[in-house]
Order: sequence, then structure tokens, then C-alpha cells
Amino acid sequence: MVFEHLAAFFIDKFLGNYIEDFDSHQLKIHLWTGDIILENVHLKTNALNDFNVPLEIRTGYLEKLRIHIPWKHLYTYPTKIELDGFYLLVTPKTDVNYDVERKEKEEYESKMKQVKKVEEFRRERELFKKNKQNPHHKDTFFERLEFHILRNLEIEINNIHIAYDDKTTKSYPFQCGIILNYIKLH
Repeated sequence: MVFEHLAAFFIDKFLGNYIEDFDSHQLKIHLWTGDIILENVHLKTNALNDFNVPLEIRTGYLEKLRIHIPWKHLYTYPTKIELDGFYLLVTPKTDVNYDVERKEKEEYESKMKQVKKVEEFRRERELFKKNKQNPHHKDTFFERLEFHILRNLEIEINNIHIAYDDKTTKSYPFQCGIILNYIKLH
């Protein structure tokens, strides 16, 4: 029960800006097999706003998201993230309004992210120097766990359908699309 709430929290935290009407009851968790499954998810129409692209999602759908964590063989088998049935219809943004306040806020947040990265790098460098001077320091279990999960991460996207529909010029509408069977990232 606690694990289900924790998984729902992290999925909502990382994917909440992109998934429409996320409900923790949609989540299927099989603790012993290490599977977390989310099915039949609609993407928000404003999901691309954070990426600052001149496109908007008219329709977005994901049939299945599966995260497989091999608890029994964590250090030898890969952790897998599988997306199956990814359908996306995008159109150009025609009502682009320049918002000065939003632009200033984005610039400020970007600068703050850079400052945080520099501060984090400095902290890590200081920690590395301390650990170099003190060779008896050991990594914590969670640091090693995170390292092995990220080192052995595999991402697989199956059944990808992406379409672009441009009707800004009424006399010459333009449509194109791409269909991919799968993409694997190791």
C-alpha cells in the first residue's frame, strides 16, 4: 500500500505536466515482479509548452507505460521503461502571444537552474575532495542502487504514430506523418 502511494506520487510528480487527469487507480503495481503499469493515458494539449516549440498537441494518447525494475537481479538485469502505442497529432501554434512577464520568469528560472547546477557541482567537488582525503568513505546503499538502475536503464518505445496537420493556409493544407515500429535506447 505504501509502495503504491509512493509510485503514484513519483509518476504524478514527473509526468503530471504531461498526463491528463492522472488517477492513482489507473496504476497497476506488481511488487514481486517489479512491474508498474499505467494504461490508456491521454496527453495534455499544453504538454509541449515546457519545450518552447511552436507546436501544440491536438490529440495525444499513450496505450501503455510499463516500468520494470528487476528487484531480484537488480545489479545484472536492466531496468526497462516501455511505452507502447504512442499516438500524437500536432498542429502549429497560430495564436502565439508574446508575454513579457512569462518570458522574464522563464529567463529567471533558467538562470536559477544554472546557479543550482553550479552549486551542486561545487558541492560534489568538495565532497569528492573530502572522500579523496578520507578513503574509508563508502557510498550509501541508495546511491549504489540509483547508479546501477541508471547504468542499466533501457527505454523502448513501440508503435509510434506522429502526425503533423497544418491548415493555416486554407487553400493549401499540409499534412504529414511518421510511423515507427519501435525505438530502443540502451
